[in-house]
Amino acid sequence: VFHPVQHDEVDAEIIPCHLFLKDKRDATGKFQSLKARLVAGGNREYIDYLSDNSSPTVDTKTVFMMLDVANSLDLDIVQHDVKAAYLNAPMTRSIYMRISKDIASVLLTITPAAWKQYVQNDGSMLVKLDRAIYGTVEAAKLWNAHITSTLLQLGLRQSKHDRCLFYKVNNMLRTYVCLHVDDLLLASNDKAMTKYIRTGLTKMYKSITTMEGNDLSFLGLHVVRDRKKGETRIDENG
Repeated sequence: VFHPVQHDEVDAEIIPCHLFLKDKRDATGKFQSLKARLVAGGNREYIDYLSDNSSPTVDTKTVFMMLDVANSLDLDIVQHDVKAAYLNAPMTRSIYMRISKDIASVLLTITPAAWKQYVQNDGSMLVKLDRAIYGTVEAAKLWNAHITSTLLQLGLRQSKHDRCLFYKVNNMLRTYVCLHVDDLLLASNDKAMTKYIRTGLTKMYKSITTMEGNDLSFLGLHVVRDRKKGETRIDENG
């Protein structure tokens, strides 16, 4: 994610960072987990030369359309969640970050002893970012480019109408994938392709969570299916 540097090695901007705690809940509001996230102070970046840092997310209309197709054709639905997704994307420019004394003291308990030599007089530490840590201006765009490349390598095609919809149609076999940042919702009747995608994602990103069945949450939507009746109910949280 990053590596420590001495102050005289710094040849670009230095940004701060903060530690945030956040609870994650599903579409019904039920508590799932507590996340601790080190967030870069991207608001302090010099970004005048960065012309476009936008990152697409799937249109809700696209999700509804895919769920409608899945219901009509009785497709299997699987959800994949890539853990710490942004950190899979390499940083493409030099950004240095100052880690506060309190956070540095915690890092020193879990990092190599050699890191102690990089502690500054005030107890803080300077690091150079190797990965697109959350909070940097370009992190979302770098991650989206990475996951898009992965899905294309797995044999999917990208929709011209929604850049976060991917698909593969082979005669009667159909596979659709909606992408929302680090969440992927897959609908398919091609079991071999479904397994291939899951294996490919696991190999590329190591830590992914997979959920399947007739009761799922995606993009703030609670999706409940009754496949025997050919019905799908969608509730929006809040």
